[in-house]
Amino acid sequence: MSDINIKLWGIKSSPFVRKVMVVLYEKNIDFQQIEVMPSSFAKVTRLPIQDRFQEISPCGRIPAIEVNNFYIADSAVINQYLEHKFVHTNKLYPKDPDNYAKALWLERFSDNDLAKIATRRIFYEAYAKPLAFGKVSDQDLLKKATDSQLPPLLEYLETQIKDKQYFIANNFSIADIAITTQLLALEMANFELNRELYPALCNYYKNIKTRPSIAKISSALT
Repeated sequence: MSDINIKLWGIKSSPFVRKVMVVLYEKNIDFQQIEVMPSSFAKVTRLPIQDRFQEISPCGRIPAIEVNNFYIADSAVINQYLEHKFVHTNKLYPKDPDNYAKALWLERFSDNDLAKIATRRIFYEAYAKPLAFGKVSDQDLLKKATDSQLPPLLEYLETQIKDKQYFIANNFSIADIAITTQLLALEMANFELNRELYPALCNYYKNIKTRPSIAKISSALT
């Protein structure tokens, strides 16, 4: 792969950027990380937006990736692209149609339903808002998110991981990557999983953080 130049655009603290980072690490693909905020954040903080980033991510979203002269944005699209582009690397999408569909569903659940609360509310209010914008967290919003909006999502994950090592057919997959990066966002926001309520999910999270690709993105944030 020495003739392939890969650049990953986006801040490491973004769960969606970390999704792509894990895939790249799992596939043993070298890449250059370019720290850049999404355009919406950059405008609020009045930081300059690189012309190149605006070109490769027209909506200003992260992550975006460049592979030589090709570029695309959106973590789910990027990861499927990497799976098809680098066919001789570690496979992260199941071959079995049923398992493949379930993996895509759990990734979508994580990117949409779980991320809506874990990242866009809890992580943003408790971590990003004070750090990036210097603003005080909305404690009422945080309480509502942690006390009533997040529990049903965690309860669902608890049912899906019970008695299993990984979410899909006991093989590490994109479903694990998507879910774990959201759980990492909660940890960064100082939210701790309740072991009494979610024993299987807690064990899963403890174990999966020892996986080298996950440990690598975790250590980069400390």
